[in-house]
Amino acid sequence: MINENPLTNADLDTLKNDLQNFMGSLYEKFHSDVELIIENQQETNHRIDTLENKNDLIMETVGEIKVELSEIHENLLGKVDQEDHRSLEKRISRLEIATS
Repeated sequence: MINENPLTNADLDTLKNDLQNFMGSLYEKFHSDVELIIENQQETNHRIDTLENKNDLIMETVGEIKVELSEIHENLLGKVDQEDHRSLEKRISRLEIATS
């Protein structure tokens, strides 16, 4: 069924205004959503930067701990166990007694 009444200029102006309002609303909604995405991305980037900085600090600390642990290990390798030390002292004492 075809509408026998053609659209008037006033009808076309009303449709044009309605379409412009609709497109304006769509644009505002889209722009708002994009702004929200940008803000969230910036916050995510900030959090990633913070985590990277913390990770760098942790890695640096672990490196320092490894160096210190290596130094302690080297120092301990040069030391004698207490029981071995006592045993050596007894042997020395016996040798000193035997040679006197």
